[in-house]
Amino acid sequence: MPKPAAIVLHPLFVGDQFRTQVWITNDAAETIEDQSDRPDATMKKLKHFATNGFASFEGEENSCVRHERGNAWRIRTKYSSLFRLIGFYIPGMGKSGFAIITGFTKPGSGYTKGHWQRIDAVSDLRNTDGWQRSQT
Repeated sequence: MPKPAAIVLHPLFVGDQFRTQVWITNDAAETIEDQSDRPDATMKKLKHFATNGFASFEGEENSCVRHERGNAWRIRTKYSSLFRLIGFYIPGMGKSGFAIITGFTKPGSGYTKGHWQRIDAVSDLRNTDGWQRSQT
C-alpha cells in the first residue's frame, strides 16, 4: 500500500528577523482567507507574533497563543474572537519554529467534537513523518 503524501508546509515568515519562524499549509492559508473576519489584519498579527516570538504571547484562557492538548497549540488574533489556527512547534527548533496546519471558526465559547478531532489530528501529526517543510 502506498504511503500517503506528506502535508507540505510553505514558508510564511522565515528568516533571521523572526524569533519564531512560521510555516503554513495551503489549507490553513485558505482558511484565513475564507473564514477570518479580517484576513489582512490576521496576517499582520501573525507577523507580529513571529517577529517577537510566539512564546511572548503564550498564556492561559484569553492569550493569543495557547497550548490546547498533546502537541497542539492554537492561535487567536483578537480580530475574530471565534477564529482559531491550530498548529505545533516544530520538533528540534524549540519555540523558534511553528507550523500552522489548519484553522476553523468555532460556533461559540467551546469546541465541537469535530474541532477536538482536528486538534488531536494536528497533535498526532507532529510526531510523524507525514509533513515536510518546503523551501519555496
